[in-house]
Amino acid sequence: MASGSALTSIVCPADKQPLVPGGVLTCTGDPYKVTKTDLARGRIEKSAVAVGKPPVSPGGIVPSSVESGASSVSVPVVKSAAPKLA
Repeated sequence: MASGSALTSIVCPADKQPLVPGGVLTCTGDPYKVTKTDLARGRIEKSAVAVGKPPVSPGGIVPSSVESGASSVSVPVVKSAAPKLA
């Protein structure tokens, strides 16, 4: 689950699920379009939270969902121009 509406069409490869303890799952989404707000701020800031369910225990007890802590990233935006003269 990603916060905000910037991340869309998130896909997580099924062949890497279920995760083993300590495992890593890399999911991808549609490309992000830089906004005027991002440019004015000088960086792109996004965060995401992963949600999943642990396996059912041998006694058949279905555990509740597990939620990761928020993971955030900030990427600097560098403004440049390359005009072409005709």
